[in-house]
Amino acid sequence: DIYGGVAVNKVQCAKIEEVIRRKYEDIGWASVEKKGSMLYVRLQEVQLVKEEKQEKPAHLIAAQSGKVVSIVTSRGTAKVRAGAKVEKGDILISGVVRIIGDNQELLGKDYVHAEGTVVIQSQKKYQKKLKEKYQKKSYTGDKKRVYQCNIGDKQFFFYNPLNYLETFEKYDIIRDGGQMCPSLSLRFPVGFWKKTFREVEYKTAKYSREEAADILNRQREEYLNRQEAKGYQILSSQSKVEKSGDTYILNDWITWNREQDQY
Repeated sequence: DIYGGVAVNKVQCAKIEEVIRRKYEDIGWASVEKKGSMLYVRLQEVQLVKEEKQEKPAHLIAAQSGKVVSIVTSRGTAKVRAGAKVEKGDILISGVVRIIGDNQELLGKDYVHAEGTVVIQSQKKYQKKLKEKYQKKSYTGDKKRVYQCNIGDKQFFFYNPLNYLETFEKYDIIRDGGQMCPSLSLRFPVGFWKKTFREVEYKTAKYSREEAADILNRQREEYLNRQEAKGYQILSSQSKVEKSGDTYILNDWITWNREQDQY
């Protein structure tokens, strides 16, 4: 029950502090203070101790085919060496540990959650296509405007009815405005917006080779950035744009390293 515009004499700081501490168990300390027309709430969080999850026995496997660049095993049994070629799904570090006695006799097996650092280098062909012809958008210059006022749950619209005798077949809408007095929006919900309808038309156009190459290369860069965010380390990339019929095609051979994390 605390909002912009509430009467100051209804704000009980001690009660607010108590409610905060009771409702949020990760708040160790809370202080609420009134200064003029402002209410200051200061909090201090506490770290909750999380229960450690018991990891089930599992093998660490290859998420993609390639060559093992390096392998360091901290738990489990290594099944490959650096320089070895592996296929997707091959076991890299086994979760089965053989227990050997003094006479090299197998006494038993232990099953653990395999752990270690395995880096695989792989290569992928990346291809992207773009049609030479496309529909180019342009504005005709004709506009219509609608003004909207919201008061509570009521909506009011203002516009020139003469402009709406003809309708646009296709148009963009640009909406400007917002809540008036945002700090009092809960107590006095009043908003004002201006919506502009701009007529657009589409005409058939053609990409030049330079325009097509620029678009395809930007899409390629976005793809590489997404892969790097997933943990791929890009080593080399060789792209080439060619035209086949009415289509531009970008081909790229990408070489990358990635630490394996699939079980």
